[in-house]
Amino acid sequence: IHGVHVVPSERKRDQQKISSYQEKFTQKCTSSGINGDFAVDVGKVPRIISRRARWTDLVVISLNYPPAPRPISRLSSGLSTLIRRCPRPILAVPGPATALERPLIAYDGSPKAEEALYIGAHISSTWNKQLVVVYIQEQGKTPANTLAHAKQYLNDQGAQAILLERHGQVAPQILKTASEYECDLIMMGGYGFNPLVEIALGSAVDEVLRSSQIPVLVCR
Repeated sequence: IHGVHVVPSERKRDQQKISSYQEKFTQKCTSSGINGDFAVDVGKVPRIISRRARWTDLVVISLNYPPAPRPISRLSSGLSTLIRRCPRPILAVPGPATALERPLIAYDGSPKAEEALYIGAHISSTWNKQLVVVYIQEQGKTPANTLAHAKQYLNDQGAQAILLERHGQVAPQILKTASEYECDLIMMGGYGFNPLVEIALGSAVDEVLRSSQIPVLVCR
């Protein structure tokens, strides 16, 4: 595990505070039997994390500051910027870590949702976990046989899954399904529209990040 603490400038580098962060990080790694290293970098958080992510396969961050609902706030959101720039999936964690028992995949057949499906299949087949896969049919959109593809792929991978089709607004249905099935992780694709459209109209990804009480894995 590679830990990084980002400061905006050298003047903000508090050695005592950084030492306490490093000590806590090292203790956590040691107690878990995991090799880890800790670094301090200077600059903007999204840029630093995106650059360092090239040499990793997953970015884990705290979900302390989800994208706000107002367009001007979304424009300046560090997490939104990171999701757009980061070359790796991002696991946003809103609170203390919990055991992974039942992941939910929000699947719409898009390339980014396909990555969520691939990762979910690996989790299920490797650790014998049952997935919940939900496809949201939005009003006014042409129905698609999207779940059939997901079902075939998961069967081929030996993954266990409950497949559901729901109707309505995407984010509320994802959150409702996760609650109903007592899921402990939401997996979904990242932003899919033009960034300017998403800033103006909002995104299901942002809404899930604002409201979720469980970790959210946003895939590229």
